[in-house]
Amino acid sequence: MKNRGFTLIEVLIVVAVLAILIIMALLLTPRQLEKARDGQRKSDLQKIKIAFEDYYNDNGCYPSADVLHNCGGVSPSDHELSPYLQNIPCDPKDQSYYLYLPFDNSSGPGT
Repeated sequence: MKNRGFTLIEVLIVVAVLAILIIMALLLTPRQLEKARDGQRKSDLQKIKIAFEDYYNDNGCYPSADVLHNCGGVSPSDHELSPYLQNIPCDPKDQSYYLYLPFDNSSGPGT
């Protein structure tokens, strides 16, 4: 009568291969998540840039500095950029707002 089953060597090889795959997945996942968040940030900043440019073209100035503080669930009619930006985007990692610091460059070099 022949015994059916796996030898100890075969089981150890399978466990080793699975361990290597799990370690690779655990090491690659944070980097992939970081890249995805960076892509979302770039997309958000592009939307904000377009909204600010449209606002400037219509009003002759940029919006106030606190316009991006209420990100996320703010109703479109509750913020200064409502005609230009449906929802104020939040940072994808911790849902904090993007910082917008306007400054006057009219007295800088070259003027």
